[in-house]
Amino acid sequence: MTPQPRPDLVHDPLLEALDVLSDGVAVFDVDRRLVATNAEYRDMLSPIIDYLTPGTRWEDILAASIKHDVYQDSKKANEEWATNLSGGQSPALELTQWDGRIVWIRHEPTPSGGFVAIRTDVTEMRAAEAAKRERDELISHILDFSPVGVTLTRLDTSEILFRSKADVERYGENTFARSHYADPKVRDRYAETLKRDGKIDGFRATLVTPEGEERPVSISGRLTEFQGVECAVSAATDLTPYLEQAAKVRRVLEAFPAPVLMTEARSGSILFKSPEIDALYGPLENTRSYWVSPADRKVFLTELRAKGQLTDRRCHLLNAQGEPFWAAVSARLIEFDRQEVIVSYSRDLTEEIDTQAELARQREQIFQTEKMTALGGLLAGVAHELNNPLSVVVGHALMLRDASDDPEIARQTGKISDAAERCARIVKTFLAMARQKPVQRSKTDLNAVVSTALDVARFADGAGHGFVTLETELDPGLPQISVDADQMTQVLINLVLNAETAIVGAGKGGAVRVRTGCDTRGLVITVEDTGPGVPADIAKRIFEPFFTTREVGEGTGIGLSFCHRVVEAHGGDIRLDTTYAPGARFVITLPLEAQGEPAPVDIPTPAPKGQARILVIDDEADVADLNAEMLRRAGYDVAVAYEGAAGVAMLEGGGFDAVVSDLNMPGLDGRGVYEEVGRVSPALAARTGFITGDTMGRTSQSFLKEARRPYLEKPVSPRELREFVAELLNEETTR
Repeated sequence: MTPQPRPDLVHDPLLEALDVLSDGVAVFDVDRRLVATNAEYRDMLSPIIDYLTPGTRWEDILAASIKHDVYQDSKKANEEWATNLSGGQSPALELTQWDGRIVWIRHEPTPSGGFVAIRTDVTEMRAAEAAKRERDELISHILDFSPVGVTLTRLDTSEILFRSKADVERYGENTFARSHYADPKVRDRYAETLKRDGKIDGFRATLVTPEGEERPVSISGRLTEFQGVECAVSAATDLTPYLEQAAKVRRVLEAFPAPVLMTEARSGSILFKSPEIDALYGPLENTRSYWVSPADRKVFLTELRAKGQLTDRRCHLLNAQGEPFWAAVSARLIEFDRQEVIVSYSRDLTEEIDTQAELARQREQIFQTEKMTALGGLLAGVAHELNNPLSVVVGHALMLRDASDDPEIARQTGKISDAAERCARIVKTFLAMARQKPVQRSKTDLNAVVSTALDVARFADGAGHGFVTLETELDPGLPQISVDADQMTQVLINLVLNAETAIVGAGKGGAVRVRTGCDTRGLVITVEDTGPGVPADIAKRIFEPFFTTREVGEGTGIGLSFCHRVVEAHGGDIRLDTTYAPGARFVITLPLEAQGEPAPVDIPTPAPKGQARILVIDDEADVADLNAEMLRRAGYDVAVAYEGAAGVAMLEGGGFDAVVSDLNMPGLDGRGVYEEVGRVSPALAARTGFITGDTMGRTSQSFLKEARRPYLEKPVSPRELREFVAELLNEETTR
């Protein structure tokens, strides 16, 4: 940093004047001690600025400069300064500083016996001198060694005043430039044009070598004055190698396996085309015939003129068979033979567009999968929240129906239990959908599935009662097929209810008809209605998750996507028959091959072994009490704990034959309970099972897979619970 000036010298006019100078200046007295410096001097010696204080000896400043590498060549600087320090006459020095600046240093004596050190930055001056030398050398090099012949001639007589070495070697020694032309009149036209325009470029002529060989050239000239006479400075470029090269390029382009084209921009006339152009567009002579719409060519040409070039611009063109196709055209606008010319390359996009369409389809499929994953998380959360209260509804409804002798109560509780069991099946279906587990197939009569679905649908939507009729045409000879009956029932319920909703929304009565049958593809189910049908613009999206045409609150967009997933999981196909009218028709095709396991044998619920003692653990008191009541009615001795730790404490007393625990509980959860059971009684751990509404969580899935213990998903019916406990008591091995 620059030191602050002494307070007593702040207003010294001499110092203020020194600071204005562009050169670095330092004043030394007769004892060679520093008196004052200006700002530029301090900036040039900033690495040793601490030494630039009044009173410092000049020798110390010089020594510090060497020590701190102020100069790039310290050795040279040291030798020069040594001469000065010995008292000899010091010439002006020119040294290069650490920062690359070139400094000219000189010393001027003062009358009092001191001296003034002056430092001038000559970096730019030396750079300019070097540039000028390089420029002069370059011009000399060009004139002597350039393959282009350069001449200076009188414009009127063509007398040669100067010639480059290349021009002499090529065309020999002559006095007049006119004698070099195969046709001297051409030189006269060249001189006339140059005199009129002052310059000329690309003037074509034929010059003659001393051996009499004619060479095509391109001449560029400028009008100038030399020694008071109008002169022409001309540069002649021999075109022979370029024409030979052009011929080679033409042969290459003609053999190039790509559609390359040169056309006149204004007329569209073809100047050059590779054979691939004919293969792509046909043997035409004008590019106007390539375009599907002539207006498109005008737009293309406008864009090309505005930008000068276009890259992969999509154009709708006609192929050699006269069929429209999309091409990517890359084009440049150039001047060729003084006319506007388009140089272009065409690329057929047919395969690329097909590939992009396939990629778009795959991206859409991934997008749909992501939406289904989100849907799965949503359904799992909803199902989990419904499980506990639904368990209470299902269990108590079924127990009330079994316990009552009153026919009316039995009828009413039967409806409650049927609806509750349907809710339970829907919840389990949602969970299965969320987990995307394989369907649980068994040999099934699809006619019975259709009948069940229609029975449920008749009571599911009151708006359609008396307004929509449900009809069936079922093939009595339909073979049994391996399907998940619950999921297929839900598929048909969704389709029937959608049809009813469409008919009611149209404000007219109508019918929904379900048919079953067989064809060469397999078993076929059709659900058709007399409603308004599906508009063509949305027909392609109806199976997308969350896509719905209903008002907010009236539809979720889940139903048809669920149907599509279930049918695909069965190896089948569901589609909208777009040819059907009026109304809508959905066609489900299922393969006849039995892919599932053999139908399970309906085994009666095993009777409890004596008075088996069961421990039920669940943090939901209503669910715990319900499960205990269902087991007590089956003849078991049941104890209830409403938290995991309390259940473990009850185990300490022993005497239990099986444990049925919830999985997801606050505090000590199902995993903790299982570990404690194993600690207290390893044999009892083999008779421990779980009832849970959370089989989607990673923790739950990991534990169930690791422990390999049997479990039920909430909600459960009395029969399911009794069978579950009976299996725990009858089998002490893990599943």
